[in-house]
Amino acid sequence: MISTGDDGFLVEIRKIWPEGAWPCFSPDGRELAFTGLLDQPHNVLMIMPLDGEGEPRVVSPPQMTAKRPAWLSSGNEIAFNRDQLGIWTLDLTTHEVAPFLTEAPPDASTFFHPYAYPGERAVVVVAFRDTARGREGVLYKLAPARPNPDCN
Repeated sequence: MISTGDDGFLVEIRKIWPEGAWPCFSPDGRELAFTGLLDQPHNVLMIMPLDGEGEPRVVSPPQMTAKRPAWLSSGNEIAFNRDQLGIWTLDLTTHEVAPFLTEAPPDASTFFHPYAYPGERAVVVVAFRDTARGREGVLYKLAPARPNPDCN
């Protein structure tokens, strides 16, 4: 559909898939990841090619709820919210699902809404806290610790 915006310019509005939320582009811009099956008990991560060839494919395991994908800069990994319990990753090569932070302290905040850091294996996330003024969001950078190559 083409419509005229308030400024008089033409705007193209085109549906690319009938349902979904939280879209994000792959680092190379050739695919789109998003949350699908929104009316189901377990939402899934889906990937759609942007060249118009083929339907979206489900990439997350069906037994978990996966939302808010963030495609990491390597192009081989997507960070996401798993079951509203924190940030996990999906390796697109091996299909392995794992916590993004493997050694988070037990009293750590629950993090939501990952957004990938450019050029790093890191995400910006939101954690919520209650204050005298109400609920506030706090932004954090999460970056898994790298093993020290000097330790044997």
